[in-house]
Amino acid sequence: MKRIWNGFDTTPHTHPDECTICMGGSGGEFLRLTCGHGAHDLYPIHVTCAVLSFSPVGDDYKLPPRCPVCRATVDADTLLDVANYVQQNKTITFPGDDDESVEQSVYQSEAEKGTLLSILSDAHDMVPDVEILDPSNEELSLKYYQDMINEAENMTREIQSGIEEREYTLEDLEQKEQDIAFIEDKIERMSGRLALFAHHNWVFFEFNFQDLYARLIASKDSLEATTKKIRIEREEKQREEEEEHHHNLVP
Repeated sequence: MKRIWNGFDTTPHTHPDECTICMGGSGGEFLRLTCGHGAHDLYPIHVTCAVLSFSPVGDDYKLPPRCPVCRATVDADTLLDVANYVQQNKTITFPGDDDESVEQSVYQSEAEKGTLLSILSDAHDMVPDVEILDPSNEELSLKYYQDMINEAENMTREIQSGIEEREYTLEDLEQKEQDIAFIEDKIERMSGRLALFAHHNWVFFEFNFQDLYARLIASKDSLEATTKKIRIEREEKQREEEEEHHHNLVP
């Protein structure tokens, strides 16, 4: 289940309910928390509104990030997903009041971006039983990221070549889609951490996390494009098999 949604993916001509915090009906994507709040039918909450609610009132006593509705603790994976979302600053498209498409960025300035990532970084370190956000020895190795990027790029080339040659069966295509999902999950978890490492401007040896983040996201985009090709190929093969089956049944 996606944590971040815009309310129009499944019902493109219907406005989502008002954000529980700002009461605005549009103006950003929504965050579905593990407790369930933030969903379309359960107190929708804008991503940025949720992040701002995680900010502690004072510095003397910091509390873990909590759902603004039920006060359930927000898990670290959700915070990393949101950090990844903020770092990318993808343009959000949604219908306006006059049915014209409206485009909006996640944040309006670098200062706003820094504020959101700082809140997420502090909130991550306050989640119970979670280690302080700090690069592991593995994450300080350029080879660690190169291996992941190379794996994604090689998988993309191999699968796209197989699709062009039409050498895959339906079972092969299903397996390839599972293989991509596995790599995408690893990249997703890594991307959230990289987003916060980049925010802190941590630089090691001859590489920096900002550059690595951009390369990793490019690899993930290629995997997503390959998944779409797999699904198109699967639909085509299914039609061919159905037509062949129908042909064999006709006397």
